[in-house]
Amino acid sequence: MDDLEKYIQRRKKRSKKFADGFEVGYEQFKIGVMLRVAREEAGLTQDDVANRLNMSTRRGLVMPKRPRLRGRELIAILRDE
Repeated sequence: MDDLEKYIQRRKKRSKKFADGFEVGYEQFKIGVMLRVAREEAGLTQDDVANRLNMSTRRGLVMPKRPRLRGRELIAILRDE
């Protein structure tokens, strides 16, 4: 176990709030990274992705114009699966 993992385990033991929110927050972070990687591998900009998903970009954020998609669904769309 590396130092980061030890730190996370200690924080989880000290704080129920941290422990409860850590896994969800980490999953959201990983999906964000996966989306960025898929977008970059596809050679797309955020605007390109927004257009494919019928969304608009505003100040660098993607704003949905249709029902919310899950991260894995977005990755599939980016990879044309």
